[in-house]
Amino acid sequence: MSNPSSDILYSTKNPDAIRERLVQMVMNSNHVCVQLEMITSPVSLRGTIRMNESGRFFVESSDQQCFADFTLKQVTSMGNTVIWITP
Repeated sequence: MSNPSSDILYSTKNPDAIRERLVQMVMNSNHVCVQLEMITSPVSLRGTIRMNESGRFFVESSDQQCFADFTLKQVTSMGNTVIWITP
């Protein structure tokens, strides 16, 4: 059994691996959780990840009421199904 913390990638240490994992998630239409890191408390959104032509990533909730739009530079870390981003 793998250690979940060993699956976490950090943008400061693994920028290429983060990009590769995000692209793989898009190709597989993975269902992910995006956590927006805030000072008070994080905001979460669950949905399917996609990437547009300009290279921005997009996660939309299943009810299509909420979405997150972010770039690779906003990703601070990520696991297998969770992506932490900054505003």
